[in-house]
Amino acid sequence: MLEKWRVPGKYAILVELSVRFIPLLKHDLKSIYESQASRGLELTGFFQKVKGLPPIMIPLILRSLRRAEKIAFAMELKGFALHPQTTSLHKLRFTDSDRWGMLGAVLLYGGFVLFFLSIG
Repeated sequence: MLEKWRVPGKYAILVELSVRFIPLLKHDLKSIYESQASRGLELTGFFQKVKGLPPIMIPLILRSLRRAEKIAFAMELKGFALHPQTTSLHKLRFTDSDRWGMLGAVLLYGGFVLFFLSIG
């Protein structure tokens, strides 16, 4: 259906995630409201409701940002990057410097083994 309207997939995912967040925000708002009410926050009148917004909205925003960060990290790990970086394949070859390095490591390791055997 989205192909018919030529909507890019990234926008479809954005809308889907936004709609998915609505019930989670409602649940978080209820949880935060209940916890603030247990701490003595009363929201009976209009001015008390306006005055009581920061203790409710700040934790709600922080929870939402943490959740969005986790989802963004998970999407990035799954390949939904904003600017995907392509990689190129380089064939590795075993060169002379690799041979000399390997020979040096074997000699060094052998020297350590002989040294510790002679001590014990």
